[in-house]
Amino acid sequence: MLVDKLISLKTAIDVVNDNKNSSFGYAIKNAKGQVITCNRMFLECTGVASLKELQGLSDQDIDLWKDDVYDYAIGEKISIDSKSYYLSTESLANQTSIEPITILTEKIPFYDEDGKNYILVRIKILENNDLTKCRIYTLNDAPIIEFKYYFETLKFTSKEYRILKYLIEHNLEYSQIAKLMNYTPSSIKACISKMYDNLNIYSKDYRKLNFLRSLLKYMFLPELNKEISKIIRF
Repeated sequence: MLVDKLISLKTAIDVVNDNKNSSFGYAIKNAKGQVITCNRMFLECTGVASLKELQGLSDQDIDLWKDDVYDYAIGEKISIDSKSYYLSTESLANQTSIEPITILTEKIPFYDEDGKNYILVRIKILENNDLTKCRIYTLNDAPIIEFKYYFETLKFTSKEYRILKYLIEHNLEYSQIAKLMNYTPSSIKACISKMYDNLNIYSKDYRKLNFLRSLLKYMFLPELNKEISKIIRF
């Protein structure tokens, strides 16, 4: 998996070179978000003719986003030795259907307590400038989950939604979430336990329900990550 390869800037560059003809756009950016190198698809996505023109430009300089849309994210942390670089992917203007579907993907860096640089995977899918679904990919581009379903079909309370957002989008620990929400860590754990236990009454879509149950375990019980990951990559 890609997650096993990204251990240094050199190997990140190798990933870009190995995917030079990929349907996904790959780029390496520095801590300021400026492009260092990229593959052909990334150039096509940005509309810039050459890498030389793109180097040094940040996301603020490159018009990647068609419209402001709601976005959902699930974090998958991968470690890179250098704090100065991270890998970002974007794939735009997918012409596989009559109407173009735009898939916007980025891996956003953040820092954990161990001082290492990590990446948050965020994907947006637009069709006719509207968010129709949001599919999250593993780092080897295998589909995991249509995230929109859970926030529109499953009726989480505002407290539950905030907890999920902090856990999934920001990868915060119980104590950090408790501090932000002015709750005790034990109350946060109790709320998570209630969400998990009540999933079976929220929907009859057992395939998605079972996945979300696995997702909750995957996020909340790190010691089970390896075993759970075998379940969730269906």
